[in-house]
Amino acid sequence: MPLFDILKKLFKEDSTKPVVQTRIDRQSLNDHLNQELLLAEKERARVNLLLVTESKEFIGTLREYRQTLSSIDLSKRKEVEKLKLITLENLRMYLGHVDRLIDGIEKANEQRGPSYSSEIYTQLMSFENNSKMSFAKATILIGKELEKTRDLITSFLAKYNRFISEHHAVFNRIHLLESLRSAEQESQSLKQAEKEAKEEVADIDRKLKLADEDHQQSVKDLELLNKGEDLRLAREGKKAWEEQRAALQEEALTLKKKIDFKILLKNFHADKKKHELINAYRDNFLSAIEQDDSLAIASMVFTLPGLENLGEQLHHLQEKTMKLQTPPVFQIEEEIRKKAKEIERAEEQKQSLSREQTALQAKAQRIIDKQKEIQEAMQRDAKELHWDLSQ
Repeated sequence: MPLFDILKKLFKEDSTKPVVQTRIDRQSLNDHLNQELLLAEKERARVNLLLVTESKEFIGTLREYRQTLSSIDLSKRKEVEKLKLITLENLRMYLGHVDRLIDGIEKANEQRGPSYSSEIYTQLMSFENNSKMSFAKATILIGKELEKTRDLITSFLAKYNRFISEHHAVFNRIHLLESLRSAEQESQSLKQAEKEAKEEVADIDRKLKLADEDHQQSVKDLELLNKGEDLRLAREGKKAWEEQRAALQEEALTLKKKIDFKILLKNFHADKKKHELINAYRDNFLSAIEQDDSLAIASMVFTLPGLENLGEQLHHLQEKTMKLQTPPVFQIEEEIRKKAKEIERAEEQKQSLSREQTALQAKAQRIIDKQKEIQEAMQRDAKELHWDLSQ
């Protein structure tokens, strides 16, 4: 558990004592915090100076004890050599921890930063945790010699704890003020972020509304095109073309029945190209006559008895076929295709904007929730400072 949480738990103020709250306007909160922090930091610097004095005295004595421990000689002791080696090795390790404790506290004294008192505590706890093993093993043969050093460190830790408890209000006040200032800065950033998020939501709402209006208009336009006179005429034109093509197909079938393809194939079996052309006519007469630009089939049909006049009918059929080769194209059909595509794109745009709208709304809500969380935390800190934060 963090140091300030431990202290707050140990030194809660008496809730039965009447408290007068100072009303702080939110508009001037930042300026008020800066002023209060300046005063609080001066008080902390004064208090820390007391701890510096105590820690310097402690370090001076600890150095003397360390010098005594480093001079221990076990050569004349009658214990087993292995036991002596274990003791001295762990003494060496323990003294290394003592050196690091001295260096750490001296460095903290020199820097004396905002977290100075916490740094002293960190150094003491680090020493306590890291030196346990070597201390226990070193006391096998030199327990009495180590007791003075251990008692000195334990005594300083007790003094430190008393110091922190006596000046808890100073450290806790700075902790609360810094927490409030940090929360206020984040709150201001969130206000801007919330404003921007709401603007983004409003913008996407506007775009979605326009997209929906465009989509509805396109749907109406398509309905009008489908019900209009132009489409009726186009359908009639298509139907007429289909009927003419069907009549051509019947005419082609009539002509085809007059031709004996077996005889033709026999007559021209040596000519591969003519053979292929005859087969094409036999398989699909109307399609073949469309592809036969020079109407080569006519000269071959003349070889058949009784069909000398069929060539003229073939020419007539080919002319009509070429005219009706492709279905008529009406502008209304292209307009309908474009309008249908336009509706499809509008629907896709609406879906895309709707997804973006949902994401932006979620983003805005997260910011609102975070702002609420920060405001609640600020009210808790302000309450401990006996401040009433006006909205």
